[in-house]
Amino acid sequence: MTGIIGRLTGLFRGPQAAEPPKTLALADYKAAVQANPDDPQAWYNLGAYHRVQGDAYKAAEALERAVSLRPDFPDARYMLGLAYADQGQVDKAVKLFEEVSKVAKNRMLQDYARRKIEELRRAQEQE
Repeated sequence: MTGIIGRLTGLFRGPQAAEPPKTLALADYKAAVQANPDDPQAWYNLGAYHRVQGDAYKAAEALERAVSLRPDFPDARYMLGLAYADQGQVDKAVKLFEEVSKVAKNRMLQDYARRKIEELRRAQEQE
């Protein structure tokens, strides 16, 4: 087996077994961005990975690239809003969530964006 499936399968046996899964995932996301630097989905995936790993700054950097490559990418705008919120940049986050709540075709994403706006505004009021 070659490629990502083979590498991920190797986590459970063979020479790659000692390599932690998140290291493999990061390497794969970085490889995808290097191979396809103009692919907003590749940048989105890298940004989402960084956010899940707790690095809001690296997440925002990758997600900003995704949005610049495809301005009509509501999932990337939403994720970028989350990264900004994680950084404490509430105004930037709210602006993105407002845009997503208006333009996303996915009703669930619109609802998530509206909830995040309410959550961030409540937190600001309590400060």
